[in-house]
Amino acid sequence: MTFGGLKRGHLLYPGKDYCGITKLVSIGFHDQTIQEYASAFTFADERNIMPPRANDSNKGTYGKILMITGNETMSGAAAFAGEAALRMGAGLVKILSDESNRGILQTRLPECLFGTRNQLKESLEWCDCILFGPGIGVSEQTRDMLQYIMEHGKKPLIIDADGLNTISRYQMDVQYEYGLILTPHLMEGARLLSKPLEEIKKDICQAAEDIARKYHGTAVLKDAATVVTEKSHLLYINQSGNHGMATGGSGDVLAGMIAGLLGSGMSSYEAAIKGVYLHGLAGNAARDEKGPYSMIASDILKHIKDVTGGEYESVLPGACSYRSGCNLQ
Repeated sequence: MTFGGLKRGHLLYPGKDYCGITKLVSIGFHDQTIQEYASAFTFADERNIMPPRANDSNKGTYGKILMITGNETMSGAAAFAGEAALRMGAGLVKILSDESNRGILQTRLPECLFGTRNQLKESLEWCDCILFGPGIGVSEQTRDMLQYIMEHGKKPLIIDADGLNTISRYQMDVQYEYGLILTPHLMEGARLLSKPLEEIKKDICQAAEDIARKYHGTAVLKDAATVVTEKSHLLYINQSGNHGMATGGSGDVLAGMIAGLLGSGMSSYEAAIKGVYLHGLAGNAARDEKGPYSMIASDILKHIKDVTGGEYESVLPGACSYRSGCNLQ
């Protein structure tokens, strides 16, 4: 039992494993006081938080998403991300990938447009948001493409997976003023900060804040309890999801889900936290159907439909806790 608000030790591992059933009890703190001293939050319940859809809309209404994903050995990353964005309601998805992936992607995802990387310039002018990195590999060509995007892109950008490893490998100076989301797991986060992994694990909230500050964007630091933060916003600690999601391709699905929300017009911060939350809910539905041992990334994709109904809530659910803790209800 805890009072006023949940604390970070209740929401992050290993503390969360020791808590069992945690009950939050009010002892009279005024809501205004709690919110004034809050440092973080989480969602209180499983409300539907998707953006609204208009009856008189068309495919252009819901975002044109450009994805630079998948090298000759990683077509799956492109497929997972592309389908996830479509399942989140994106109007159009264009995938720039290795030519050898054309047959695979156009067979599995005929709804997607396909192009090669020499179409990058025209595609940047076409799109509403950009996803760079899943399965793309780390090379000088990758570095050059990412540098070109940062110099010529004018739409919100998500950098994931090998895009992040490219930044670390080549010590790239990241400056992007049109909205930036970085989605590292802990090892990628350690590389971005040039710190040992064990140091990152000691305080993932601080590590996420350091990434957001260093790269001037929204940081999505992925772990068993993913942390999302951006300068001038409350830190978010996600509580949806399960250990069955620790499977190849799960991160590609998340990147695509965030891209789908970003393309709808959400801010980088909002798309990141809601993408993470809904990704975890879809993972929970997949676990309930397949079990944590047998579920795979394709099962998460299958259950996106179960978490995307209803209307968007303009006010995030939840009340806050003290600066040492987080809100839940």
